[in-house]
Amino acid sequence: MRSSLYSLLASILLISCAGQRAPEGGPIDTEPPMIVSTNPPNYTTRFNGKSITVEFSKYVDHRTVESAVFVSPSLGQLDFDWSGREVEIRFSGSLRRSTTYVVTIGTDVADLNNHNKMAQSYALAFTTGEDIDHGAISGKIFTARETDSPQGVLIFAYKLDSLQADTLDPRKTKPDYVTQSGKDGGFLLQHLTFGAYRVIAVRDEYRNLLYDPETDEFAVQPGEIVLTPSDTLSAGIWMRLSKDDTTAVRLTKAASTGPRHVVLEFSSPIDTSGLGPWNFQITDTLSQKSIAVLSVCPIFPKITSVVLVTELQRTNNAYRTEVRDLKGVNGLPINATANRLPFTGADSRDTLGPRIAACSITDSAKEIDLQPKFLLTFSDAVQRESAVMSTSMLDSSRNTIPVELRWLSDAV
Repeated sequence: MRSSLYSLLASILLISCAGQRAPEGGPIDTEPPMIVSTNPPNYTTRFNGKSITVEFSKYVDHRTVESAVFVSPSLGQLDFDWSGREVEIRFSGSLRRSTTYVVTIGTDVADLNNHNKMAQSYALAFTTGEDIDHGAISGKIFTARETDSPQGVLIFAYKLDSLQADTLDPRKTKPDYVTQSGKDGGFLLQHLTFGAYRVIAVRDEYRNLLYDPETDEFAVQPGEIVLTPSDTLSAGIWMRLSKDDTTAVRLTKAASTGPRHVVLEFSSPIDTSGLGPWNFQITDTLSQKSIAVLSVCPIFPKITSVVLVTELQRTNNAYRTEVRDLKGVNGLPINATANRLPFTGADSRDTLGPRIAACSITDSAKEIDLQPKFLLTFSDAVQRESAVMSTSMLDSSRNTIPVELRWLSDAV
């Protein structure tokens, strides 16, 4: 009797284990998961609930869903309660009056069987008022490399009513609306309020709804997009991803070239807008007294070095130069750990005069413009009046050609 009981239990276990295996053979499942129903239904008005329910066409990976749900405007922390193929998404924030909400479920959602992803993002719109907002922006994302997939890129839309487009910082400001690109890179931002928007695409590696320069690829739509009751759709927004130059500029060399001149070199081109003596401080390391910087001359065309004109330096004295509030052309501030260097005051007997270090049009050049621009760079800062008096242009017959001089700095 006991032997028969053991045999029966063993048979039950075998049947149970066999029932948990996926069926063998047959075609591979390539069907993407889809959303088959929602509660409330799409375009519900006068909504006052605290949660929504979404049903998928197949069993999905819970983690992929929970990281792919975005609510615009934000309703705070989201809680997920699963039951089979359904999930209830609960809001922690309170609903605003007469506001359209968009719950976007992105294309990162994958099924359990073969990890197939949703082909297109899904948008569920409901409003606490009487009307759903009708603004929309559509476009396509292209990748930096042909081998990369354009799917899963986040599209951020920032409403500019309370923001200035030129001061918007996506590293610190989260978007008002979010969607995700599909398999072909296409995207659609739906149910936007009318107004002006700035749109950027971010391959948001951290899923923090912020642009992280050292990690994320990005693309920016130039100019504002304006949606109005008479122009509700802005289509054909194409953006190509790239990775920002995230290397902060570094001060690599400091050297005195005379009793009143210091040359500084940087690791990459610097932003010269607003550049002036206030960006530099020179200190005698023994007395701790500063010597004034009187003029700053960026050296074109590379703009990786500057000439500082200073008060009189003492021969062989040890000095330290510090660079402050300076940015590279990529917009990043100078590396805080590489913004100061020591140098030694040069021999006060400065007998070397300035020379032309570079000219943008080479000697014996042909087929130049009939009204060319020559960029002349001196090896040091010069007195402008003396340079004007000494500069002339002659043709092959020794005729003087009128020129107009425009100073970019005391050395250019």
